[in-house]
Amino acid sequence: MRSSMGAMRQMAPVFLCTIAGHIEIAIHGFRSSFRDNIGEETAHDFHTAEAALAHTSAKSKVAAAYARADLFDKRAAMMQDWEQYCVRDKHAPAAKAD
Repeated sequence: MRSSMGAMRQMAPVFLCTIAGHIEIAIHGFRSSFRDNIGEETAHDFHTAEAALAHTSAKSKVAAAYARADLFDKRAAMMQDWEQYCVRDKHAPAAKAD
């Protein structure tokens, strides 16, 4: 499920959804739902959310050269919030971030 660089392979989420019986899930929609939830329902910052989606936000090659942090701890906390959103009781009211 991981590439030689340690990153999750592009088709891994499709594979996981398929073996879980959720063939109706589109990966773009899954990523979009993640981004919407993180941006609207949590206090996580824009750059951390974009890094989790492997989006680069550096405006230039110079800025990209200095943006070397992997934001691992911030991304881990954000993914825990995403997990809680995904496994929540669908009938309970959504909890808003402070």
